Amino acid sequence: MHIGRTPALGELRDQLAQTQRELVTLLIGLDAIRAGRADGAHGTGAGRPWRDEAEREQSVRHARRFVCDAALGRIVDALDGYLAALRRMEALAAGTPRFAALPERSVKARLDAISEDLESSLRSAPGSDCRLELALAHLAIQWRNRRLHSGAANRLEQRHVAVLRAGASDAQSEYGGVHAGALLEHFDASRSPRLRELAGLARAIGVLGARLDRAAVAVAVPERYAEEAVARAFCESGREGARRLADLWGRPPEKRMAKLRQVLKTLGFRDRPVTDGQPALADGWLDDLAAGSYREVAARLGLVEEREAPRDADL
Repeated sequence: MHIGRTPALGELRDQLAQTQRELVTLLIGLDAIRAGRADGAHGTGAGRPWRDEAEREQSVRHARRFVCDAALGRIVDALDGYLAALRRMEALAAGTPRFAALPERSVKARLDAISEDLESSLRSAPGSDCRLELALAHLAIQWRNRRLHSGAANRLEQRHVAVLRAGASDAQSEYGGVHAGALLEHFDASRSPRLRELAGLARAIGVLGARLDRAAVAVAVPERYAEEAVARAFCESGREGARRLADLWGRPPEKRMAKLRQVLKTLGFRDRPVTDGQPALADGWLDDLAAGSYREVAARLGLVEEREAPRDADL
């Protein structure tokens, strides 16, 4: 089996998609209020919150900015959560030493560190260059800080500004018609991002995550990575995880093997490589894991042993 992606990438994609769905839903609601198709008080027990049409129009404009600012914060938080999840994976530490050793909790510092660690891989592999996406991600981070942190006047580093200006046509064609010049203008003026700009930033961060992910797993030892991923799948739920492992090891060996393959697929493994260079587990590794006794595997994964665990003699 091959490492297709990390579980963290799946979570990043889900959060970005959810943010965009919720953003569009809220904006549709605000448009209905602006058009007079909803009064905003239905089911709340409150009266109409506006004195007149002009106040309603002004409230909708302010609410639209509020919603867009909140969505920008959610997009950056999704990136931050993705980087934090990668950093917790010890199997990736050898290939990302600066990132793994970083004490700084800043999302900007984390993004800088992992992109520096993986720079050679990102620039050498076909379709992996992500300087434009990195610049858009850093723009989103600093824009979030300006809009959500009172008095913040964060600046975008000139190297990212230069990349955005040089890649303006690529940004416009690949990220929903977003114009880099307009992005920078709105950022410099500390305005709220527009819906199209938010969609473009979210898509760029999703692409960036996929490319970072591919480069990160490419330098991992597949067997160590798989063991850690399986351990997290069972360990992070505490004693419930141990019970699930005990139940799994109470099954016949052939069913146990099928279930392990299913678990690995939920963690991003694939039967065949999706792209070139995806690392594969050594032949026989999964067979050896499935053939081990419950106590051997529980110790290997660091699980709490269950009282009702299957006896080795019964396996």
